[in-house]
Amino acid sequence: MFLFRWIRRTITVILILALIGPAYGISQVWRAANNPIVRQADVIVVLGTAQLNGKPGDALEARLVETKRIFDLGYAPSIITVGAGAPGDRTTEAASGKYWLRTKGVASKKITAIEKVAILWRAPRLTPKL
Repeated sequence: MFLFRWIRRTITVILILALIGPAYGISQVWRAANNPIVRQADVIVVLGTAQLNGKPGDALEARLVETKRIFDLGYAPSIITVGAGAPGDRTTEAASGKYWLRTKGVASKKITAIEKVAILWRAPRLTPKL
């Protein structure tokens, strides 16, 4: 009898922990996503993604729209666009992002395009030593 009670309590504790852990994680993500506190930043970094012959793809354009909105609100004084090009591309993700932002009214001197990007898993010598 004692053994069955102990097993039942152990299973109950495991199930409660299995439910509380993910619920806590979800609540923390939701709270962080809906946090109304706005902070200032030194720079906005736009990570590059697909560009189509100089025109930002859907994901890159969404990032640029949000970047322009944040920049226009005055939360950061400058923008850095990052992204290289694949072999055969006429332009890079960084350059197409910078061009898009310039055409939308952001001053060119406020935008820095970093077109040379090191891919760390292909360049182990650039990976920091732990």
